[in-house]
Amino acid sequence: MNISNRLSEDVKIIGEIHVKEDLFIDCEVEGEIHSKANLTVGENAQINGKLNAENVTIFGAVNGNINTNKKCELKETSNIEGDITASVLKIVEGAAFNGLANVKKK
Repeated sequence: MNISNRLSEDVKIIGEIHVKEDLFIDCEVEGEIHSKANLTVGENAQINGKLNAENVTIFGAVNGNINTNKKCELKETSNIEGDITASVLKIVEGAAFNGLANVKKK
């Protein structure tokens, strides 16, 4: 995985994150995340807050709404509590999702 920015599991962030390039998060975050590119939430991640990105791929836990301009993909280890807005939504067997899905073609 060739990602410009990476936050590993020994990190805890309280507050907002703003990035312009791809971001891989595998840590605990309390606050909103804004990415102008791709956002990947790793298996060890615990996110409490909104996610806003071009594309989102989730392997870990998110407690908050997810907004993407394009695609949101929930992998088999993901656990989502919140609403999702995306143009494309892919939910892999085994993913846990409790919320509303708003899928709109752009």
